Parts: sequence; structure tokens; C-alpha cells
Amino acid sequence: MITADKDFGELIIKEHRQAVGVLLLRFSEETDDVQKANQVSALVQKSGQTLVGCFTVLSEQAIRQRPLPQTQSDSDIELEP
Repeated sequence: MITADKDFGELIIKEHRQAVGVLLLRFSEETDDVQKANQVSALVQKSGQTLVGCFTVLSEQAIRQRPLPQTQSDSDIELEP
């Protein structure tokens, strides 16, 4: 998932929602869409596999990454009788 919505990131991290990977874009308003697209493309080409299972924040200055919280799959959830 690629998003600029910080609330989406909060849902994934704090509420332990399931996601393959999240890329949160944190660019200044002055950064044009072409620059943003170029940085995303460069990150995916160089480090695409490291995005899986991680919450990644991409800005003009840095890339920060941390593992996503583990979630239970539907098959792992035990239902009470």
C-alpha cells in the first residue's frame, strides 16, 4: 500500500490491521509529483523486497523502516463456543 495518509499508518500499527507492507509518503508541499514518483520508483527498484512486511516512511531526506506488527490470520483465530 502506498499512501500519504498518516491515519492509515496509524490503523495498521496501533490496531494491528493486516497489510503486506505500507509505504507512507512524507513529502513537503513544494515537492512536485514527478519528484515524488521518481523517489518511489527508485526505492522500489533498489529495495523493493525490503518493503514487504514493513512500515516504510519515505521523505526527501530519509527512508525509515520498521517491521509491521504480527497479525493473526483468519485461520489462526479461535472462536469461542
